[in-house]
Amino acid sequence: MSEIIIEEKLSNGIRVVIDQGSQAGLLSVGFGFSVGSRYEIEEENGLAHFLEHNIFNGTTRSTKEEIDFRAADIGAEINAYTGKIETNYHITGQAADIDPMIDILTEIVSDSTFPEEAFEAERGAVIQEINEAQGNPDRIFSNSVLSSVFPDQALGRTVLGPIKNISAFPRETMIRFFEENYNTESVIVAVAGDVDPADTIQKLEERLSGFRHGLKPDFEKARMAAPLYDHIQASYMPQTRAAIIYRGMNLLDP
Repeated sequence: MSEIIIEEKLSNGIRVVIDQGSQAGLLSVGFGFSVGSRYEIEEENGLAHFLEHNIFNGTTRSTKEEIDFRAADIGAEINAYTGKIETNYHITGQAADIDPMIDILTEIVSDSTFPEEAFEAERGAVIQEINEAQGNPDRIFSNSVLSSVFPDQALGRTVLGPIKNISAFPRETMIRFFEENYNTESVIVAVAGDVDPADTIQKLEERLSGFRHGLKPDFEKARMAAPLYDHIQASYMPQTRAAIIYRGMNLLDP
């Protein structure tokens, strides 16, 4: 990471962080949204991750195939992940291709249409991912620890959500979640690479001037369980796993 970190706000309030760390002609652009599983009510658990799977399947202007071709044509790689507190979309390529890179990522997070046919295909893919996670001892253990420490609340539920939720979500619920939570108040744009900061800010101003406004997503305050000992006996775990959890300091504590 470079020592030159520039933080700016666009005219519509979107926060931008630029790191001029690379002189090798490389560039990464990321859109981080304050929307993860912690922001879901129980009936929505898994929706943020399911949305991330669906968002690449077409927009009001481009099909999935056209988006994939545009990225491949400049040798760029697009990826994403969903956590408990954020969903992140990022594209990596050559700094000389900053314009198409910003265009592609902005279009995806602004104008996705969630086509019905692809929606059902992604439903199956996520259910398969949940089944695989349920056979992974490390995932089982970490999920069990969190559900014990944060019982009956979003922070204790999994990012993937239960199969019953994924099986039942209608497309309209995802569109509503997208329109309510992907807005100027929930996003931070991060740019790292060999770029001119002033020029980059101007490009982002142009591309994101019409980005939807909205309220910053809210989440339930965590309630840590009283001290407890929880023993999970599972014959499918050939190794013993142990965790000791302590209450830590707030990230923003001075």
